[in-house]
Amino acid sequence: MCTGEQKVTGLALIGVFTYALKNAKAIATRRDKLIEEHKRKHGEDTPQRVPSGNVAFVDHPLVSWFLINAGPIGVSLFVNKLSEKLSKVKGLHESFSGQFLKSFITNLALTETIIAYNWLLIHYVYSHIPFFDKKRTDQDVWESVKDYAVCNGPVTILTSLLDLAARNHIDTPKPGQRFRPLLFLFKLAWCRAVTDLFFWIGHYMIHKREHYWVHKKHHEHNKTKIWTNYHFSIPDLIIEASIPLTLAVTSVKLFGLSFNRFELYLIATYVGGLEVTSHVGKAVPVMSIFPPFSPLLTYYDDWNVWFHETHHNLLRCNYSITPYWDCLFGTAKFV
Repeated sequence: MCTGEQKVTGLALIGVFTYALKNAKAIATRRDKLIEEHKRKHGEDTPQRVPSGNVAFVDHPLVSWFLINAGPIGVSLFVNKLSEKLSKVKGLHESFSGQFLKSFITNLALTETIIAYNWLLIHYVYSHIPFFDKKRTDQDVWESVKDYAVCNGPVTILTSLLDLAARNHIDTPKPGQRFRPLLFLFKLAWCRAVTDLFFWIGHYMIHKREHYWVHKKHHEHNKTKIWTNYHFSIPDLIIEASIPLTLAVTSVKLFGLSFNRFELYLIATYVGGLEVTSHVGKAVPVMSIFPPFSPLLTYYDDWNVWFHETHHNLLRCNYSITPYWDCLFGTAKFV
């Protein structure tokens, strides 16, 4: 039997489903109109700033809604199952090195599968949407391996060590305990807002002249690509990724709330996945401020990838991943 909370969530999702079906044509028309307006204003070669209207089946807001949620949920289920399997491996819980290895493998799987999912989306599912930079060249594979070895790899090791330190603060679901979807949606909304706030603060500070050395490497990619997610310095990735998400997850204690392991995976993939998508270099319709309700937010979300691309092009604007904190602080720029 479903709980009352689960029934309410189900009704809300039916409402989102209905809205997406009813308004698909209006959303497509608005997108096509914006694309044509940009061409008239900036020329035929101007980058396509918003997703395509109705070029392919996958442009439908209901399809993108499925894809934007299937990635984080699928990755979280996979990593949660992997964690359970590793927990049963003899010896992994008998030593610190074994526990660390388990933590490292799950963190590695979490981050790399969400990047791989985005790669599949931009190169296959949304291959019909042009990249912002039509003359772009993909980064050499070995350059990406090198970037990972000197930054993302060490940060994953650090994250895994912190994960071990925090393991006693993670809830273990009791037998028969049900997933509480409305409560999770609140946690997700809260973590999204708090992560973006501290991302804005940290990002703004490392754009100051005296601190820019931390961030300079990342802006060697003035035109983003999926591999830009590996092109950081270690302190930069900690400031922009690790600290904001850690503060967001920790701050739910203000409400007397906590997370179980699966919820943490979901939060990490939803929040981190949006940051990965901000660097794909094309206006895909799968970057939403709040993915569970993304069809309701297309008017705002359609600009999200271009919003961060503009930051890479112009530098002194758009410091958050999503626009709302920049709009509040007066640092947003839409071009």
